[in-house]
Amino acid sequence: MALFLCLRARAWPTLAALCLLLAAILGLTSAESSEGHAADRVSVAVVQGALNNGVLSGFPTDEVSRTTAYETYSRLTLEAASSKPDLVIWPESSAPVDVRPGLVDPRLLQALKPAAQAIIGGYYRSSSGYYNAAFLWKNQTLSTAYLKGMTVPIAERQFARGHRQTPVEIEEGRVGIGICFEAAFPEVFRQSVHQRAEFLLVLTNDTWAERTNMEKWHLRASQFRAVETGRYLIHASRSGTSAIISDKGGITARLELQRQGILKGTIQKKSGETLFTRWGDWLGILSFFATCLGIIFSSRRAVKSPTQAKA
Repeated sequence: MALFLCLRARAWPTLAALCLLLAAILGLTSAESSEGHAADRVSVAVVQGALNNGVLSGFPTDEVSRTTAYETYSRLTLEAASSKPDLVIWPESSAPVDVRPGLVDPRLLQALKPAAQAIIGGYYRSSSGYYNAAFLWKNQTLSTAYLKGMTVPIAERQFARGHRQTPVEIEEGRVGIGICFEAAFPEVFRQSVHQRAEFLLVLTNDTWAERTNMEKWHLRASQFRAVETGRYLIHASRSGTSAIISDKGGITARLELQRQGILKGTIQKKSGETLFTRWGDWLGILSFFATCLGIIFSSRRAVKSPTQAKA
């Protein structure tokens, strides 16, 4: 729009500045986010349990629900591990019980045992609070990896907010994590990339919104985060749609809504920063002012034209 208005008004200085800005955007984005080699690939397997709203829609309140969840995730994890992926992923709130310091349900450890490495969503309860969290399974040990920092107003009032954290270290590299609602906030993932995250992961549970377009919006938000940061992103949803998103925003693999199964794929680790990662919202602000300048020049030319015609 700004380019069109400047052309129309023949505002050459403004037009030149816009072209330089556009060249910088395209140059920095492609040059710093398109590097990649075969050695930088990471194979992943997302376990999509697709348990309905009657079973573990948020957190299990009875032993029948817990048993169903354990059986489902144990079976799918065993199947996923058979192809030897670098990383197995369980979506948000998939762990059937709270994890506490020094206290983990043996059934959870047994379910994860076939996986060499895993990142799983669950709830963490400690003396400092109750958190929506992600856990790292590595070397046959489960540890806290990420505590959600941006909780949903009202809906997650029971959860404390986690403090700013660094990307999670796995054998193959560094992964920046966001949980559910955090996918809507670019700053969460900008900070991860500033801290040298090489790919991104969104863990979500959209079972509560299965009759709405929320899961589609959520997936779109993850695609934006991938493009903004120049990073591959794994969108792991408990009920679907789960997807692997390239650094250009395209979906390379997906598992549809309410389908129980495993999403397998390969992501490419990335390094460097896009212009958005460096500047953040300043890019949008500059574009806004450039458009305003184009409108002003165009308006001034429209006002002068009648006078020039009379002369």
